[in-house]
Amino acid sequence: MTIERKSVSPYEMIQSHSVNDGHYVHMFLEDVRLQLIPLSLNGLEDARFQIMPSDERTVLTVGTLFSDPSQHPFDLRSYRNRDFSDILSTFIAEVGRELAQNGNSFWEIGKVLDGDTNAVTCSKLFWIAGEVTERRNDVRQRFWQKKEGTKRKKEVILPSSSVQAFKLPRALGTVRAQRRRIGILQDASKIMPSFVEQNLSRLEQDPDYKHTDYSRAQFKALAKAMTEWGWIGRFPDDRYTTEFYNYLRQIKFQKVLAVLRESIIRDINALLQRLEIECEIRLHGLKTASEINEVMEQLKTGSISFGEAMNLARS
Repeated sequence: MTIERKSVSPYEMIQSHSVNDGHYVHMFLEDVRLQLIPLSLNGLEDARFQIMPSDERTVLTVGTLFSDPSQHPFDLRSYRNRDFSDILSTFIAEVGRELAQNGNSFWEIGKVLDGDTNAVTCSKLFWIAGEVTERRNDVRQRFWQKKEGTKRKKEVILPSSSVQAFKLPRALGTVRAQRRRIGILQDASKIMPSFVEQNLSRLEQDPDYKHTDYSRAQFKALAKAMTEWGWIGRFPDDRYTTEFYNYLRQIKFQKVLAVLRESIIRDINALLQRLEIECEIRLHGLKTASEINEVMEQLKTGSISFGEAMNLARS
């Protein structure tokens, strides 16, 4: 079997400014990736993905579509329900991380060809690494990619029919707003202001600089920027907030992840219909956004404890 695609593999690309620095950025993106589908559903007794219908041909087609390119072809002989759940968990987690970082995630719909007859056997998704530069009447999609060992960027033009675009749900904001949030997280990751670093490099001290004031300003900037997401870091400083606020924000983050998860699954099912794969993907065993919203309301009224609220939101 061979694979037909036009975009450059991300493993062949020069990774320059695409990686965001800063420990808050790293923690936020990893929390999204790891908690979107908690622990790849391991340890959650009733949590699983289901394909309807689940005949052998459908499972093979969908498994190949979403499996990691390095693991192609999807091996139906070793297929188990947990294996398929892991494939979808990994794919959704990567899409979610991209959405949290860039506000969108683009994938090329490649073709798997039979090595002997060169006939198309099924489709396969490949992440498109690069910059989206132009969109013309939903007919063509342009990306700029830079391949390792080359000096100039390569323009990749794909028909929109060969591109799957995942977008942030409206409830979580726009692409521009999301990238602005990431920029604020990056700034908040700095241990000290630039002028203090410069003074230290000259072995000078600024008597007016107070690190506690700077730390408080960092936390306020982070908390304000991430209001819609509910994320306030992994170890929020108790000096600047309350226990109730911490728990409420953590539960809100779980609600946001549920909104994101449900949006990605809807887009996946729309893609399956677009590719004329007559099936539906369903996720069982995780709380929906509306259910987590009810937990938040119960916490606000004091009808459940902090611990009960966290357990209900994450189960």
